[in-house]
Amino acid sequence: MGNPLSPLLAEIFMDNIEKTIHKHLLSKHFPYWYRYVDDIIVCFTGTNRQFTVFKNFIKNLHPKIKFTSEIEQNNSINFLDLTITRSNNKQFLIYHKPSHTDITIHYTSAHLYQHKVAAFNSYIHRLLNTPKNLHPKIKFTSEIEQNNSINFLDLTITRSNNKHQFLIYHKPSHTDITIHYTSAHPYQHKVAAFNSYIHRLLNTPMSNDNYFKELNLIKQIAINNGYDAYYIT
Repeated sequence: MGNPLSPLLAEIFMDNIEKTIHKHLLSKHFPYWYRYVDDIIVCFTGTNRQFTVFKNFIKNLHPKIKFTSEIEQNNSINFLDLTITRSNNKQFLIYHKPSHTDITIHYTSAHLYQHKVAAFNSYIHRLLNTPKNLHPKIKFTSEIEQNNSINFLDLTITRSNNKHQFLIYHKPSHTDITIHYTSAHPYQHKVAAFNSYIHRLLNTPMSNDNYFKELNLIKQIAINNGYDAYYIT
């Protein structure tokens, strides 16, 4: 994992490098200079020749430190996980690197629940804290929690005593209709819905009361569609 002092020492080192940079004569051409760890975004108001001189200067500051530069294209530049565009004022899009994949810890894995949802918490936090012109063709709507509860996908999530409680959420458009037991469909098709219900029930953390409430609902759905009550145990 590396020495725990490494991040602190690296930050002290980079801070010292920046102090040297800001003493350079051309630093007056930087209206702003922002660094996050080892990524820096700057605005340079000098000439191309002056910028070349400055790049050569910082490249020779330390033999172990290499600086690379990227210049905006069409008034846009990527910085960290954002695409920043100059248009009257700054506009922002969330930037996904070419190496980005949509793979996260699968919901059915044996990892801790907090680990499984960590990526989504991060995605949502970034979404909520990025200026709203994320994409001109995408419209975002928001739903505010009511009584410390909010519906997300097929769950009702409630905050209580700094903990989250879960209940399976059924949309108003939900019906109890499944493939009837007496139909001519293959058996696997007829029980697929119940397998899904039970899998969701077993993999959703909830109180015992909510668990048995949902189990009884599944049993009732089975009975209403011609299945014997013993099918759901």
